[in-house]
Amino acid sequence: MPERLVHYTFVETPIFSKRLRELASPETLEALQAELVENPERWPVVRGLRGARKGRVADPKSGRGKSGSFRYIYLLSNARGTNPSDISVCEERAE
Repeated sequence: MPERLVHYTFVETPIFSKRLRELASPETLEALQAELVENPERWPVVRGLRGARKGRVADPKSGRGKSGSFRYIYLLSNARGTNPSDISVCEERAE
């Protein structure tokens, strides 16, 4: 039986896009999205945020790994009436 094809849509908030441009390289966003496509439920659900998850991604240019890089909050939701799942990246902060 062939694998079911899943389509993901990434929706960024304006503040996320602005902060990402200020703090990170385009490769950071590519790494974040690649990790979420590979395993969208990888990161833990944050209590009290209605299913939002907190993730971490390393800036590939920093060489410091995930512990010293970027954290972000995202929401994985299934669009009603359609097959695709949406991954909405809600917030980002540098540590």
